[in-house]
Amino acid sequence: MLKGNPIYISQYSFQLYKCESSNSYIDNPDFRPNDAAWYYGVCDGIENLIAVIPELLSPEREFVVLLTEISKSDQPRDYGWRWHKWGEYIGTQTPTTEYIADEPIIETVYCYHIYEKISK
Repeated sequence: MLKGNPIYISQYSFQLYKCESSNSYIDNPDFRPNDAAWYYGVCDGIENLIAVIPELLSPEREFVVLLTEISKSDQPRDYGWRWHKWGEYIGTQTPTTEYIADEPIIETVYCYHIYEKISK
């Protein structure tokens, strides 16, 4: 789907797996295609992320996109995952509470982190 760019859906928060010990990929603070999406945040899924950041499909650049699923059903009743700690939400739903466990409609979102391959 990303023309050869890898996407990792992880149960662990933002692990780069094979890229983790490599200096070939960086989280690039200059990668700001628009004000809504930076190089990390919260989205509804990969389709939502690509719609907001179409640069991820650029044939001239190479990215690793990590997605970590956050499911309301996996959250404890007290405390748990909060919206404001994970970056800008770029999805189409409307968060109404501080904790995803308290959301009346939203069931699942994804934290994303974008790493761009650097030329050596």
